[in-house]
Amino acid sequence: ALVWCPVSARLLRRLPHSEGGAVFEARGFPDGDRLATIGADLTAAIWSVSSGRLLQRLHSSVFGLAFALRVFPSGDRIVTGVGFSTADVPAIWDVGSGRVKHTLQQPEGPPMQLELSPCGEKVVTASSTSVFIWEAVTGRLRSRLSDAVRILSGVAISAGAHTVA
Repeated sequence: ALVWCPVSARLLRRLPHSEGGAVFEARGFPDGDRLATIGADLTAAIWSVSSGRLLQRLHSSVFGLAFALRVFPSGDRIVTGVGFSTADVPAIWDVGSGRVKHTLQQPEGPPMQLELSPCGEKVVTASSTSVFIWEAVTGRLRSRLSDAVRILSGVAISAGAHTVA
């Protein structure tokens, strides 16, 4: 991942997710110093932006290929997901221990979209035909929305997790 200064447009740091591997997504932590990346090597990584040091690499045989990640507002967890097959399972990770807290096994289809509510209470995943709402603390599936959903290209969840679009 490349870290830039938005004011000077200067490259500040290169964070090599893996040797020659692509970084699919990068997300900042609320503390302003840590950055999470997810890459083609099937791992997620937590970095210190100021030092460029790899703080933690999250390995799992659970989630398979993952193209997306979100950082919880508390900065203590991340959620990874989005892939091409039902073997690609979204997961909620504890950043401190580097362990999977919960897997979010959709009842149908591969996870094509992933979003986290602004308050961090709910995780939303979606297949091409349904949207799934999960409790972030327990990993329990709360709702399945499937009224005329087809070829979903994105999901969004409102502040307070009152509406999903």
